[in-house]
Amino acid sequence: MAAPSPAPDRRTQARRLAFTAVTFYLGARLGLLLVVPGTNVGIFWPPAGLALGLTLLWGPRVWPGIAVGALAALLPEQLHDHGPLLGGAVALGEAAADVVPTLLAAAWVRRALAGADPLARPPDLLKLVLLGGVLAQALAAAMGLAVIRSSDDLPGSILPSVAVNWWLSNAVSVCVFTTLVLAWRPPWGLARWRRHLLVYASTAVVGALAFVLLDASLQVYLRYLTIFSVILGAFVLGARGASAAAAILSGLAIWAVASGHEQVALVSVDRQLLMLNFYLATLSLTGLILAAVLEERRRAEAQREELREQLARAQRMESVGRLAGGVAHDLNNMLAPILALTDLMLRDAPAGTSQAEDLADVKRAAERARDLTRQLLAFGRKQVLALREVDLRELLAELERLLRRTIREDVRIDLRLPPRLGLVRADPGHLEQVIMNLAVNAQQAMPQGGQLTIEAADATLAAGQARGVPAGDWVALSVSDTGAGMAAEVLERVFEPFYTTKREGEGTGLGLAIVHGVVSQHGGHVVAESQPGRGATFRIYLPQVPAGRPALTPAPAAALPPRPGATVLVAEDEDVVRHAVVRLLERMGCRVLEARDAAACRRLAAEAGGAIDLLVTDVVMPDMNGRRLHQLLEEVQPGLKVLFMSGYAGDVLSQRGVLEDGLEYLQKPFTLEALEAAVWRALARRHLSRPAGPPAPRTPPAPTPR
Repeated sequence: MAAPSPAPDRRTQARRLAFTAVTFYLGARLGLLLVVPGTNVGIFWPPAGLALGLTLLWGPRVWPGIAVGALAALLPEQLHDHGPLLGGAVALGEAAADVVPTLLAAAWVRRALAGADPLARPPDLLKLVLLGGVLAQALAAAMGLAVIRSSDDLPGSILPSVAVNWWLSNAVSVCVFTTLVLAWRPPWGLARWRRHLLVYASTAVVGALAFVLLDASLQVYLRYLTIFSVILGAFVLGARGASAAAAILSGLAIWAVASGHEQVALVSVDRQLLMLNFYLATLSLTGLILAAVLEERRRAEAQREELREQLARAQRMESVGRLAGGVAHDLNNMLAPILALTDLMLRDAPAGTSQAEDLADVKRAAERARDLTRQLLAFGRKQVLALREVDLRELLAELERLLRRTIREDVRIDLRLPPRLGLVRADPGHLEQVIMNLAVNAQQAMPQGGQLTIEAADATLAAGQARGVPAGDWVALSVSDTGAGMAAEVLERVFEPFYTTKREGEGTGLGLAIVHGVVSQHGGHVVAESQPGRGATFRIYLPQVPAGRPALTPAPAAALPPRPGATVLVAEDEDVVRHAVVRLLERMGCRVLEARDAAACRRLAAEAGGAIDLLVTDVVMPDMNGRRLHQLLEEVQPGLKVLFMSGYAGDVLSQRGVLEDGLEYLQKPFTLEALEAAVWRALARRHLSRPAGPPAPRTPPAPTPR
């Protein structure tokens, strides 16, 4: 049950009040026509259910309409019977007996259901009946009887039976009419109008047979067979069919009792009204409970199908991610010597010559190819993350200046940051890439300008509160735009790699796939929300760092370059890459030993007799991974420092893409400056001793091609 609009415009509110007043008046007049002579109690009181249904639908603001409708229906008779003063007081009291329980019932039901649809699940339907029908209508009956008793209209001898029948007629009205109003709330969507016509026509025929045409002595027993019409409505049309069929049969049953068609010998008026109310409640609740069960089953099947589709999409993306990681690794191995040797030749080329310009062009092309491979690695969740505790307020405040220079001037940027915000464990550079991708994507969705809103807030989620996000404490980062929005079929595929709605040449289809990959690698979730013409919102949930958790220690800063002549052992099975690394290290003044495999490395280390200062090794090699090689060489030369290289990070050094502390890592392809800095950092590191114990088991090479 959706919450009512908090502030409808005046015209809408006036229409609602008028509709409520007219509906309540007509229902009350009908109820007054059904008063049993000598009892002052109606057979049925339709306005009780109508008032509660409209209040649940539109909110408590409709109470003046209920009051006006009640006064319009009750005041003339009370003025006629008791005069202006007493009659006006009695009418006001009876109107209050309609308004107050209705408002209380609506508040109780809303609180109990917490915004859920009362007709969607059997337990919620029972809450509606118990709180709005049984409990609230007992209060309504007590208030109404107190008002009438004060005017001496009701003999004390019949007070108990009147109280019971009053309460039951109101409660059954909730079962019939409140559910009818809620089931038929807009939009109506009568696309299957032939089915509606068939169900309701057959229900009317069955009701006429049961209450009018058959012998009166059989009606009491045969009328329960009409429940099958309500069951048919529930199966064919759901809650709308069940509620409408129940209303049709209820009207026929009440008319039969009021007109005397259903008169059974030796049945008193009280017993007949009790039997009628029991029948009406059974009729209505049977169909609605069945409809709720069927709807719950349909939702479960739809959810199961959606989970299947999500699993299939996840498997496709995982397959593409593995392929992307493998392709990026091979490209990085090819680009590494191009970029490194181009740097080396640029240092030797005379400035301003055509040779230097050509080499600069080669370097720029190689860097563009490197950036593309990094995007593939980001999508495949295989890049290395330098994690630290990050306050998104500081990161967004610094990024805002860059965004204002990057985003067009006709796009207004609204940054909303709270005074306090939980910390997240993240790589600031990759988070900036995520926000920049989303901002640029939002800008492209607003070709005529608009507003880009970036907001951060702490979020404590319950299970199922956000689609696909587990319960827990999160930091929510949302990026919203006022652009054209996306249709449902586009929204379903928005994170798929290479899927784009842009024209050819305007996008690669990797931007949002990278966002999804980076957020997932951080242990977070990203949810997209959009409707055509209403913009889009991308909401990112990152795990909040628990209070009191020790902060991550940043990697030690690079020390001054050590003395030239350090002995470096290079282990790399790709000849072109190895030769480039050797050339660069020699240019740095190092003494270099090179090996193609682990066996050659062990032989060279034994011959060096402990004189090796640094091991530079590829992570994944055919016969042994680099981590295992370093452990074996440490047995010969304890404290051997190491620099790992790899074209991708899906290897034994990564735990969900994060390197272990104390290990230096260099991502391929790298420039001469990057290699120099990594070598100096590795040589300057203090050795982190491993705990005593047997060596780690050998990890087989990764099956993904390098």
